[in-house]
Parts: sequence; C-alpha cells; structure tokens
Amino acid sequence: MKDNSIKDRENVTDELDTKKEIITRKYIPKDSVTDDTYDTLVTLDTLVTDKSLNVPSVSSVTSVTCNKVLRGAFQKTLFDLILKHFYTTKNTPITTYKMAEKMGENNDSIRVVVNRKKEFFTDVGVKGRLLLLQLSEIGLNEINQRIENFERKEREKEENRLNFLKRENNEKTIISDTKNSLRVTKPKKIGKNLLMDFEKVAEYNPKVADLILDNTTKFLEIVNNEIDDYYVKIVNLPKSLDINIEDIRKDNLDKIISVEGRVTSFGEVKPVITEIDFECPSCGTIITIPQDYKIGDIKKPKFCSCGRRGSFKEIKQKKLNASFIQLEDLQEKTDNPHSQRIKCVLFNDLCNKTNLIKFTPGNEVRCSGILKAVPVFKNKIKTVFETWILEIMDVELIEVEIDIDEFSKIDINNINKLSKNIDSKGLQPILKSFAPEVYGYEEIKSALILQLANRRNNRNKPVRNKSNILLIGDPGVAKSILGKFVLSITPGSRLAVGGGSSAVGITASVIKEEDSLGGYRVEPGAMILAKEILILDEMNNLSEEDKPKLQEGMSDQRISINKANIHVQMNVTGGMIGIANPIKGNFIDDGKDIIEQFNISSPILNRFDSIFVVKDYVDETIDKGIADRMIQRHRGNLRPDYNKDFLKKFFSYIRLYSEPKITNEIQLKFKEEYSKIRKVKNNGVKINPRFLESFIRMSISSAKLRQSKKIEEKDLRLALKILSNSQYQIQNNDK
Repeated sequence: MKDNSIKDRENVTDELDTKKEIITRKYIPKDSVTDDTYDTLVTLDTLVTDKSLNVPSVSSVTSVTCNKVLRGAFQKTLFDLILKHFYTTKNTPITTYKMAEKMGENNDSIRVVVNRKKEFFTDVGVKGRLLLLQLSEIGLNEINQRIENFERKEREKEENRLNFLKRENNEKTIISDTKNSLRVTKPKKIGKNLLMDFEKVAEYNPKVADLILDNTTKFLEIVNNEIDDYYVKIVNLPKSLDINIEDIRKDNLDKIISVEGRVTSFGEVKPVITEIDFECPSCGTIITIPQDYKIGDIKKPKFCSCGRRGSFKEIKQKKLNASFIQLEDLQEKTDNPHSQRIKCVLFNDLCNKTNLIKFTPGNEVRCSGILKAVPVFKNKIKTVFETWILEIMDVELIEVEIDIDEFSKIDINNINKLSKNIDSKGLQPILKSFAPEVYGYEEIKSALILQLANRRNNRNKPVRNKSNILLIGDPGVAKSILGKFVLSITPGSRLAVGGGSSAVGITASVIKEEDSLGGYRVEPGAMILAKEILILDEMNNLSEEDKPKLQEGMSDQRISINKANIHVQMNVTGGMIGIANPIKGNFIDDGKDIIEQFNISSPILNRFDSIFVVKDYVDETIDKGIADRMIQRHRGNLRPDYNKDFLKKFFSYIRLYSEPKITNEIQLKFKEEYSKIRKVKNNGVKINPRFLESFIRMSISSAKLRQSKKIEEKDLRLALKILSNSQYQIQNNDK
C-alpha cells in the first residue's frame, strides 16, 4: 500500500491540476493552449495549499506566464534540467530513479549531480527504499533568482524595443522637420553653395536648430540627400560655438564649432577621392564605396550580393579639391605661452583662388566647420589614439585687437590724461614706466614708444606704418630686456632668436609633409606671424637663407615663396626690433665700420629706421644709477606710474586713433628740415629719402600719442631728437 503521506501528495497534485486547468481557461485563449502551457502558467505560490504536508514554502518564487521562461532561465546542463523538472512539477518530491525515467537520463548521473549540489536539495521521506527529494530553500531561491534575472532582461529588451521605435519615429520626424526647414527658410544659393541661416532655422523649428548644434553630421546627411550638386554652409552661428583651439575636446566631435586662429601652414591643392563605384564581373551590380581621406587607403568591396568575393572592377570615381592647412590659437585669446595648433582641411570652393588668399600663412581668420576624429596609425596598424581635424565650411578674415569697447570709463579717462601729459611734457610721463627696470636709454625707449603708436602695415599702402629699430652693441647692456618688455605689452608680437629658430626660420619655408596628401606646405616664420612687433634677438646669427627674405619683408612688407609648385606672397604687417652683438663679443672702438663688427649686411641695415649703438663704458654716475635700479628691482621697490596692463591698453587705444593730418605748414617744415639736414656733414649714415620716411613716421607717432588731429612742430622736434642719437648723428642740424 502507498504511504499516507504519498497519497496526500497525490491528492494535492490532482487538486492543483484542476486549479491549473481553470486558470488556463480564464487567462489564455483556447487556441493558444499547448501541452507545455500547463507546466509553465501556474504560479508556485499556488502549489502548497495543505499545511499538513512537509514541503518547503515556495511563495517567494516569481510567477511565470510563458514557456520561453523555461528556455531563458534554464540551460541544457543536467543540473539545470533537474531544476527545471522540479519547477515544472511544482517541487513535487520524487526519487532520483523516477526523475531519471521521466527525464530520459541515467540514474547514476542524476545522483552524482545531486550529491555534488547537496545544498540545493533536501530529502522529505522515502518511497520504498528510495529517498524522496525536492528543492531546498537554496534551490528555490536559485530558481527565483534565475527567473527574476530573466524577467529583468526581458523588460530591458522590451524597453530597448520601445526606445528603438521611439528613435525611429523621432528620426522620421526630424527628417521631415529638416526637409520642411529647407522649404520654409529658403536658403540662398551662391554658386555651388547653399547658405543655411541658423537664426532662421532656429526661429522656424528649434528642434532642427538643436540637431545642427548636437549632430551636425546627421543634419548635413539629411540635407545632402535632398539637394544635388550643392555644398551646404551654415551661417549666422551663435556665439556659444566660439571656442579656443586649446579648449577643443572629444565632446566637440561631429559638431560644428567656430575658432579664431592664425594660419601657420598652407598645403598645395590636390584632388581627393570621396567615392568609388565598383562593378561586379559576375552579375554587373554597381557597388558604391565611400572613401575616407582621414585614413588614406582605398576601400574596396569585400563581396557582392551574388556571392562573389574580391576582384571587383573600378569604373568611376568622385573627387573633390582639397587643401590642408594649420591654425594656431591667437596669443591674445589664450594665456598659454605655447599656442596650440589644429589641422584643417578645405574642400571645393574654399580651394579657389579668391578664398585661398584668405588662408595665406600669417593671416588671422575665423573659421566654422565640423570637428572630425582622425585615427592614428603606427606601422600601418591602427592604434587606440586619435587626433582631430576641422573640416572648414566657412571663413572670414579678422584683425584682432584689444576691444577698446570693453575699456572702462576709468581706463579711458586715464588714457586721455596720459595723452594730455605727453602733450604738455613730452614723453617723460610715460618714460618712467617704460621698462622701469632698465636705467637710462631715454632715446632708445622714446624710439620704441613711437614704434608702438602706429598701426600695422597695410599692403594696399605703399609706405610702411611700422618702424624698424636695431639695437647693437656690447652684451649685457639690457638690449634684450627692452625687447622683452615690448613683447609683454604688445598683443600680436613675437620673439625669435637668430641662431635658435626652427627649420622654418625667421621668414618662411616650404616643407614636405605626409599629411598634406604627400605634397608640400608653406610654414611661415616669426616675421609673418608677428602682427605687431617682431623682436629678433641674436640677429647677428641669422641664417644665410633668411637674410634675402628678411630684406624683402622689411622693405616690401611681404615675403615671396616660389617653390615646389607653391607660389604665394605673405604679408608682413609688423615692425621689427633687431638685437645684435658684435662678432668678437665686445664692441671694438677702433674706427671700424658697424658692418665690419656685426654679421649684418648693408642692405638689411639700410632698412632700419633707426640704429642705436649701445656701448658698455665706465661712467661712475651711470654705473651707480644702474646698480641702484637693479637693487630696487630685487627688493621689489620699483613703483612705475603705469603698470603693464595699462600700457597694453594705452598703446592699443593709440594705435586705433585716427591718423593725424599733415598740414601745408608742416609740409613746408618737413621740406626745410630735410634739405637743411642734407647739407650738414655728419659722421653717421648718409641722409637720403629713407631718412625722410623715418622722420615722417616718427612725427605721426608723436602726434598720435598726444591724440592730436594734426602734426605739430613739437612732433618734428621730438623725431629729430631721437634720430640725432641714432645712426644718422644729426645733433648739430640747428646750427
């Protein structure tokens, strides 16, 4: 006879089968019920209804409503199959022999698994001589955890599916909105360019404007699918897109940005392949493969829909004109002493002659474009590193000055007050604050002050605005300190060393670079990059290659490059402060000419407006003054009337002041002085028309410092006083 406990269990099983059938009829359509449904629909919470049975509670196991739970929660290992059996039989006690029979497995194998995983099972009685097994609390928890994990994954799948449908719907919406924006905003067509006005797009549909800002590549892809043979340019971009080159980060990738920078190199224009059409020899299918200039190697199709692999015939190429350039941060825009650079690429109409002029090395430009990632290869193997390149869409020339509109009323009042003091007292009010750590040298400081007052050179104007000044003499007499002080108060100035410059040199050079599609690019030197003042130290060590170009830049305000199929003329907009030491270390006062004591040719010397010879000779009064000034500097007791920040603002304001007029009266004065000086014999350089140009330049500067609308006789006197202490030596011209 059967054991009573076993009979009770069988009765419970029959009762549960009845409940299971009722639940199935209630919740599942008849035509969807299968044999497996009865094994998977029941909740384990309903399995135990008779408290008299010695069966562990299973109320914590989660409900399951479909057969795929069994496939997802249990694998095909024997242990999983045993767990699945107990789950589908509502944790009904069973012997290993009976379980093996139902599962079609070997009894010994099942016993081995049960013995190995003892903690998952418990015996609840015997059937004959055999133990009855069922899941322990640990086993039930294992099933519960598996089902919970499965249900969580199913929920995630469903969420992903819904998100995909949502994105797909949003994609359709944004495509429709973008197409409508093209129709409503009516972008202008100029040549092959389609000008999209960002402000109009934002006004029509802010979502499309957000797409432009957040995913410019996607926006252009949608627009390009709607138009043929036009290149999209986005204009009137918000100021929020302005960014310094040094601040570019990965968050800017594939987005439109706007940068201001100085062109530091310029490559030749060459075609680049953007698409190639391949034909399958087997079926004739045309396969279009986009090409990526950032990688360089030609991409070919791997297989065709007909099954063919390799040996496809190239039948057509799509090409664009391209040129690679480099931009660097403007020194006025960053506190970083080492200006950061970024590579850029120009396509299509930006490569025509009119636009290429804007990218002349040394020019300051504002560019908008899309930032792209460029993989870095080592031995033709792609590495984990990337760099970036800016695909320029639009460009405009800029002339960066300190914005005087941002000056405070106090600044303007102080500037005007200083100009009035200069008008009444000459340069003395500002001389005390100009390189205060250097004792003496009033004439040299005065010449430098006048040099800083004039605007940049204008290539459309035949006469230079900026003066060129040369300081030559013994070492250790503060020549370099004067130059560096000018550098510190003049945005757009540069310091270069004659013997220590890079391979580019002081002027410019053409170098071969792999990144420029195997071509050449122009790399400008410091003379072109210096927009206001070039401080050229150790000028006596200048390379022979730079000397002819330096002469051209000083006289013609440009440097010509004609090499490697590159023909450009780069503008020189700044003046120069040359600093040189004697060939033999110290100045030898033995009657030798300056040219003999310095490694500087006569044609270059003739291009300087004023040359000051600085000698280190013993003078007790001067020596004590120098020592006193140096000690004050070390003790921190130098108290100039005007600090560097104010002087920077002052000269920026004066440079933008309108050019003073030369009246008829002053014109006669210039003629009289020039003719008189020509008659006077002097021990310096011969007086010629170059002297007159320097004379006029300095007089104009003097009038601007006073903020005068016209040149006055006091300006001529100041200019002659400075020139009389230079190479011209005309101090006795009044006699």
